[in-house]
Amino acid sequence: TPSDVLRVTAMTLMNAMGGASGALYGTLFLQASAAVKGQATLGVVDFAAMWQAGLNGVIERGKAELGGKTMIDALQPAFDALKIANDEDQSLADALAAAADAAQQGADATAEMVAQYGRAKFTGERSRGQVDAGAASMAVMFKAMWDYWRGQEDGET
Repeated sequence: TPSDVLRVTAMTLMNAMGGASGALYGTLFLQASAAVKGQATLGVVDFAAMWQAGLNGVIERGKAELGGKTMIDALQPAFDALKIANDEDQSLADALAAAADAAQQGADATAEMVAQYGRAKFTGERSRGQVDAGAASMAVMFKAMWDYWRGQEDGET
């Protein structure tokens, strides 16, 4: 099931990644897994629910906030795009495209921020001008979901 895939992904990330990143990514995917437990297929409402749960878990575990130059700066806009897509009854393809775009915009915006959390906070003003690695990885993840879905629609996978 999708929940099982997300759970295995969480465990793999926690075992393979060191430091806070492994714990945060593991939390993201574990919470997403729990949100869609028992479902055989996923629609827009499910993607919104799973990433909301993941976002909430990351915020709780990492104690970070939007604007702090973290993965949340890409994850929150992606979730917001999914929520809007659900509210507007958009297709999953359109929802994933919007989420990928929003995540990229959120990640790009971190270049103008000063890091407030993690080890990067110790660099202070020097962190300005660089895109946050966690936010960039969230953008890559959402783009990969969109690319995969687009490939499914085109019969490429």
